[in-house]
Amino acid sequence: MAYYRVQLLLTHEQHRKLKQLARVRKTSISALVREFVEKGLQEAAREETDWIERTRRVTQALLEARGGQPINFDPVQLLREIREERGHALAPWVEATDD
Repeated sequence: MAYYRVQLLLTHEQHRKLKQLARVRKTSISALVREFVEKGLQEAAREETDWIERTRRVTQALLEARGGQPINFDPVQLLREIREERGHALAPWVEATDD
């Protein structure tokens, strides 16, 4: 297996704890760091998969709640409504005008 050299800056306390753990496990700090990085990468991959699965389930539940129909809206009308609401919030004394 090929290894790549990296520079890693640790706090004094992190280095002390790693050194102590390496001594207890009779291994090197580098081996510990590789192990921890691998575990962190596996956990990140699981979290990503979990997020995708949760998003899929929520999307499916919303679609089922709407009877299988996707959201149907007019983006131009939606923008007009948002602008009107925002305009009223920023300047309630100004009357809205139709474009």
